[in-house]
Amino acid sequence: MTTKYASKKVRSLSPPPPNGDAVVPAGYSTVYVLTQGAGLTIVNAGATPSFEISAIGDYTIHTLVYDPNTLDLSIVELGVTTGFDVNGLLVQGGGAICASLDVAGLLSQRWNVR
Repeated sequence: MTTKYASKKVRSLSPPPPNGDAVVPAGYSTVYVLTQGAGLTIVNAGATPSFEISAIGDYTIHTLVYDPNTLDLSIVELGVTTGFDVNGLLVQGGGAICASLDVAGLLSQRWNVR
């Protein structure tokens, strides 16, 4: 689920593009979330699943499908908020917000590291 990088050089994490079979209800948005370490600390997010990293560590890319009217992503503080924190807000994690977070993330062997 994660991969470790032993170089301090900037690396680009670019997994294969989504295959288009995701179910995204009308009014919902998709964001890709980059987490670091077993604690899933959120270090970046974006509209595409492509990120640059410059620190040694374990990284996972997660997909979040959410309704911007019910989940305010401004609550995320990069380097502090975790994927577990966000998941806890969602119905799937015991919270009240209808959204979907792929907690396991993308498999590391599918990442294209340059």
